[in-house]
Amino acid sequence: MSPLQESFLLWAGSAIFIMAVLVLVATWRFNVLVQVGIVLVGIIIVWAGLFLGLDIGYREWQRMPDPPDEAFADTAPLGMLLAGWLPGGMITITWWALLKLIEFGLLALRGRSESRLNG
Repeated sequence: MSPLQESFLLWAGSAIFIMAVLVLVATWRFNVLVQVGIVLVGIIIVWAGLFLGLDIGYREWQRMPDPPDEAFADTAPLGMLLAGWLPGGMITITWWALLKLIEFGLLALRGRSESRLNG
């Protein structure tokens, strides 16, 4: 595994984990307005993780002894800086939507079981 891959997995994976925990807590503890704010913060966290992972990864890859030519094709961090909100948004909103579906499913199951007990 190259230094780029190691760095990218570390930074992006950490950012996605932090976002997932924040959105999970927000979904089950706060109202929708606060959830939307946390989702926006989550998008920024993932965006930063993707950018930092690529930027630091390319720098480490270029510092290794006898780096390959691909290590100097480092326009990916700039692309992630400009458009990283798109994958960050897709990941974060998908996670939030999945959690909301689970929440609605649990509420529906609870409603059915209560109606059976009352009727």
